[in-house]
Amino acid sequence: MNKQSTQTPNAQTACRLALQARHKALNGHWQEAVRDYTQAIALEPANDEYYFSRGQLYQQNNLLQQAFADYRKALALDKNCAHYYFNCGFIRYEQQKWQQARRYFEKAARLEPDNVYAHFMCAQTCLYDSRFRQALEHYNIAVRLNTLEDKAELYLSRASALLNLSCFEQAQADLQKALAANPSAEQQGAIHYLLGRTALYLHQPQKAEAAFSTAIKLNPNDFRPYVQRAKLYKRQQKTHLALQDINRAMRLEPALQMTDFDWDTLYKA
Repeated sequence: MNKQSTQTPNAQTACRLALQARHKALNGHWQEAVRDYTQAIALEPANDEYYFSRGQLYQQNNLLQQAFADYRKALALDKNCAHYYFNCGFIRYEQQKWQQARRYFEKAARLEPDNVYAHFMCAQTCLYDSRFRQALEHYNIAVRLNTLEDKAELYLSRASALLNLSCFEQAQADLQKALAANPSAEQQGAIHYLLGRTALYLHQPQKAEAAFSTAIKLNPNDFRPYVQRAKLYKRQQKTHLALQDINRAMRLEPALQMTDFDWDTLYKA
C-alpha cells in the first residue's frame, strides 16, 4: 500500500480519478466513486490501492462478492499487506466461511503480530469452527496487547472458549471482567447466560438460576436462558415453571422440539 504511481500521463489521470472517487465517497455518492475507481484501474491496473479502495466501497454497501474479488486482486499485487488479508478474512467471516476466514486472519496476524484485531478475529473464527485451544491462544494474545476497544466482547468471547475447554473457574473470572468493562445490554445478557452455564458446571444451581433469570430480563428474546432455566426448574420438580419456560423458548425458536429438552442432560449447552 501507499506506493507512488509512476508519473506517466495514465498514472496522473488515474491518481486524479482516485482522489475524485474519495471525495465522492465521503459525500455519499458511492456508485459514482466506484465508477471513478474503475476508470482509474483501467488506466493503471497494477495499482493495488485502487482495487482495495473500490473493494471497501463494495463491502460498505454489502456487495460482498465484488468486495472479495477486489481484495483478492489487491492481494495478488501485494502479498505482504496485512490489511488485504484481513479484509479478505472479514468477507469470509461475514459469509460464515470460518476456515477460509481463519486462514486470512492468521496470515494478517503473522504479518502484523501486534495487530489486535487480526488476533481477535482469528480467535472468533476458531471459536465458531470449534478450534477452542487455537481460539484461546489468539484471545490471550489480544488480551496481552490490551488495545482492543471492546474489552467486554474480548473477555466474553474468551470465556466461551474457556467454557468449552472445561476451564470453568477461569471462564467465570473472565465473565466478571467482562461485566466490569462497561458491556452493552445485549452483552450483559450473554454474560449472565454464560455465568449461568458456568455455575451449572460448578454445581451451583442457585447461582445458575439467578444468572439465567437476569439474562432473560436483559435479553428476553434469547431463547437459550429459558431452555437452561427450564431444565433447572424440572430438576427442582417445579414442573409448571419449567413448562412455562419451554413454551417461551419454543415461541422464540420454532425449530426447538420437546426432544431438545432432555431432562437427563441438564448441563448440556
